[in-house]
Amino acid sequence: MKKDSVINFLDKGLIVFIFLFLASLTNSIFVNQLGYYGALLFMLIKFGVSRKNPFFRNGLEIALLLFMVAEILSTIFSIDSASSFHNLLKRFFLLPIIYTVSTAADNEDSLKKIFTTYLVFALISAAIYIINSYDYFIKGLLQITGSGPGVFQYPITTSILISFTAIFVFSFAIDKRYTLKWRIIFALLFAITLVAIFATYKRTGWMGLAAGLFTVILIRKKYSLMIPLVILGIAVLFMEKQESSLSVFKNGNEIPARIIETEGRISQISELDNNIYISDFGNGVLQKKNDDYAPLIKTDAPVIGFTKWGDTHFVAHLIDTRFVLYTSSDSGLVKVSEFISPGYTVDYKSFANLFYVLDSDSGLTVYTDPENTGSRERFRYTREYRFFDVSEENLLLYSKEEMLALYALKNGLPEDESVRTFDRAGLKFAILDNSDIYFAGSRFAGKSGLDFLETESLDYLPQEADYTQIIKYNSGLIFISAGGSVFVTENDSTGDKLVAAYKPGFIPKSVLLDSKGNLWAANQKSSRLASIVDMYAPSNFVRFALWRAGLKIFLDYPVFGVGDIDLIKLYSSYKRPFDKEVQGHMHNNYVHLLVILGGFGFLVVMYLFYRLGRVFYSAYNKSKYHNFYAPLTSGAFGCYISFLVAGLTEWNFGDHEIVTMLWFITAMVVAAKRNLDSKTQ
Repeated sequence: MKKDSVINFLDKGLIVFIFLFLASLTNSIFVNQLGYYGALLFMLIKFGVSRKNPFFRNGLEIALLLFMVAEILSTIFSIDSASSFHNLLKRFFLLPIIYTVSTAADNEDSLKKIFTTYLVFALISAAIYIINSYDYFIKGLLQITGSGPGVFQYPITTSILISFTAIFVFSFAIDKRYTLKWRIIFALLFAITLVAIFATYKRTGWMGLAAGLFTVILIRKKYSLMIPLVILGIAVLFMEKQESSLSVFKNGNEIPARIIETEGRISQISELDNNIYISDFGNGVLQKKNDDYAPLIKTDAPVIGFTKWGDTHFVAHLIDTRFVLYTSSDSGLVKVSEFISPGYTVDYKSFANLFYVLDSDSGLTVYTDPENTGSRERFRYTREYRFFDVSEENLLLYSKEEMLALYALKNGLPEDESVRTFDRAGLKFAILDNSDIYFAGSRFAGKSGLDFLETESLDYLPQEADYTQIIKYNSGLIFISAGGSVFVTENDSTGDKLVAAYKPGFIPKSVLLDSKGNLWAANQKSSRLASIVDMYAPSNFVRFALWRAGLKIFLDYPVFGVGDIDLIKLYSSYKRPFDKEVQGHMHNNYVHLLVILGGFGFLVVMYLFYRLGRVFYSAYNKSKYHNFYAPLTSGAFGCYISFLVAGLTEWNFGDHEIVTMLWFITAMVVAAKRNLDSKTQ
C-alpha cells in the first residue's frame, strides 16, 4: 500500500512538472528546464520504485548514440576540452526529452492534453509578443531597428518558435475532418501567429515558416492551397518594396517642395563646404549639382557615410567597416588610402582636425593626422559605448546601460581622471551643445549643464513623442521622434525655442538643415524579403564573413573539429581584418557542425537528421487517416523541415530553446506512432 501511495504521489508530481514544461516552451527557459528536469527526475524515481521501465525504443537510438560519440571524440581532441565537455553535457541531458514526453503521452487522450497545453500557451505567448510589438508597428521602428522586440528571448529565436506554432495550427485548419467552426477558429489562430512572426522581423523565421507550410501542403496533397500562399507571398513582396528618396522642405512648409528618388539606398546626407553629398549605398557618393545628382565617387563596397576630415580630406565609411580617405584636387576627389579601426565601429566624427572612431568592443580611437592614419591614440577604457559627441573641451559617451560619461579633453584627447557619469532611465540619445548636454529618450527630452546637477524639460517640444535622435546645426538643434516628426529648434539671446515642425510621414534615415534653411529628410525603406539575397545587407554580410572563416577553420581541423565550444576567440583569429562583428557561432547549422565536430561529426549529425526525417514521415504515413494524429504528425513534419531550413542562416541546433522544442515535437511524433501501433496489435 505504501508503494502505491508513493507511485501515486510521483504521478501527481509528474503531471505538475510536465505542465510547467509545456506551458513555458515558448516563453521561459528557466521554468521550462525546471519542468523538464523535475519530470525526468520523478519518472526515474518511479522507475526505481515500481521496477517497471517506462521508456521504449523509438528507432533513433543508434543515431543518438553516434551523435554522443561524435561529441565525445570532438571533446577529446578539442582545443578547449573543458568547455567542450560542458556543452557535451548540455546536449546529452536534453536528449531524454524524447523519452520523457513520449512516455507521458502513452495514449491518445494524454497526447491531446499535452499538445493542447503546449498550443494554448504558445498562442498566448504569440499574442503577448504582438502586444509588445505595437509601438514597432505604429511608429515604423522595424525599418530602423531591423528587428522586433526581445520579449521572452532573442527575436530570431522567437521567430522560429512562433513558426512552429503557425505550422501546427495551419495543419489543423486545412483538415476537412474538422467542422467548419473549428477550421475557422484554427484559421484565425493561424492569422495571429502570422502577425506575431512578422512582428519579429526576422527572415530566418519567415523562411522556415514558408518551408514548413509548403511541406504540410505537399504531404497532405492540398495543392490548391499553394495558390493563395503564393499570392500572399507576392503581396508581401510588393508591400515590402524598397524605397529610397529625399524630401526637401522649404521655408518651414510641412509639404515637401520636392521629392527626389535615388537609385541606391540612401543612408546619409551631408553638407560640406556648401555642397550637398548623398551616401547612396551601392550607388556610391553623389554630389548635388544644380538640380542633378552626379556620382562623385564609386567605392569597392557600399558606402554608408561621408564626412570631411580637416581642410582637404574626405572620408567615406563602407558597409564592411573600412574607411576610405580622399583628398580634393582640381580633377575631383582622389583616393589616398584605406584604414580600419581596431574593433566594431558604432560611431565616428571629425572635429578640429582630429578623426574620432568609437568601437563598441575596443573603445575610442583618435586619428591625429590624415596624412598618416597610423598616427593614432587609443582609449580602451571607453569600450561598451554606443555613440559619442565631442566639443572643443569635452567628450560625451553613451553606454548600453543608459549612462552618460563626460570626459574633459586635453589637446583633443580624453583624460581618464576627469570622467563624470550621469544615469537616466529610458535614455536614447544625447549630444553636447556648448556648455549644455541635450538628451532624449522614451517620452522625454531635456538638457542639463555639464555639472549634471540640474536638468530641465524642453517644454517647447511635444513631450508625448519618443525621441530617437538629436542633430546639431549652425544655430540650434533638430529633434527626431519615433513617430516620424522632425522638430527644428533655435538658440538665441532669449533661449531655446521651436521654430519649425515637419512631418515627413516616415522616420528619416538622415536629416540635414542646409545653409539656405532647407530641410532634407532621407527616406529609406528596405525590402526585408529582397534582402535575403542581398550580400551587402548588414546581417548577410556578417553571415558570409562567419561562413568564410568557418570553412577555413574546418580545413585546419577536418576530422573531429575544434570541439563543441564558443567560437568567438577562434573566429577572431580567422576573420578578415575589416570583418568587425565577432560572434560565438557560425549562424549556420551545417558550417557550425563542420567547425565544432569536424567531418566525422558532421556526417553523424546528417545521419541523425535523416533518421529524424524518416521517423516523422513514417509517423504521418501511419496516421494520415486519423482525425487527430494526421494534422499533428503532418504539422510536426512541417516543423522539422522548417527547423532544417532555418538552420541555413542560424545555429538553431545549438539554441537551447529551439532544440528543446525539436526534441519535444519528436516526442509527440514518437508517441503518436506508438499509440497507433498499439491499436493495431
